[in-house]
Amino acid sequence: MTTPPGRPKSLPPRLLALAQHIRPTAAVIDVGTDHAFLPIYLAQQGHVGRLIAMDIAPGPLAQAEGNIARRRLSDRIELALSNGLEQLQSLNIDPDTPLDIVIAGMGGENIAAILAEFMGAQFNDVSLHSAQSPSSKSSMSEVNSSDELFSPVRCRSSLGCRYLLQPMTRAEKLLDFLADVNLHAEEYTVSEGRRVYQYFVAMSK
Repeated sequence: MTTPPGRPKSLPPRLLALAQHIRPTAAVIDVGTDHAFLPIYLAQQGHVGRLIAMDIAPGPLAQAEGNIARRRLSDRIELALSNGLEQLQSLNIDPDTPLDIVIAGMGGENIAAILAEFMGAQFNDVSLHSAQSPSSKSSMSEVNSSDELFSPVRCRSSLGCRYLLQPMTRAEKLLDFLADVNLHAEEYTVSEGRRVYQYFVAMSK
């Protein structure tokens, strides 16, 4: 039997590892969703919380929409055009629902830039437009550690926000940032082919 278009048989190991950390009733936001394979997989596995595929560019979001529609999952997966997490508050996520935010497949400093923008941090040399591009070579400047928003952050879920983060490069930059904003990061590794990936589950201390 062939797999219908838009349906991953499973997920690459690095994404499957992240999926296994997602709480069963959480609202899930997949930032930089691209093909929307992660939310599609979760929907197929019977995830009961909201699933939101988010991307900065209309092209990838249209591709995600097509993949979702081919699997008849349009009633289960929402689409959000958003620069980083800019549109998160407009999604009106129930504050009594746990929230899992997934950012994978980008450089560590790019992930940090997206989170910093969401939290109100200031970066001098990183724009959010470049931050969602895996090929971006922008460098991250020092965080303004005196910013009052660096207590963890714009999480309106009474059951807690968690950030599931899988950097392709410069994981140390991301770890430094998470420490600066007082987020505790649990570190894991997963093998995919010949490469070993680090990923982090970060939450308030």
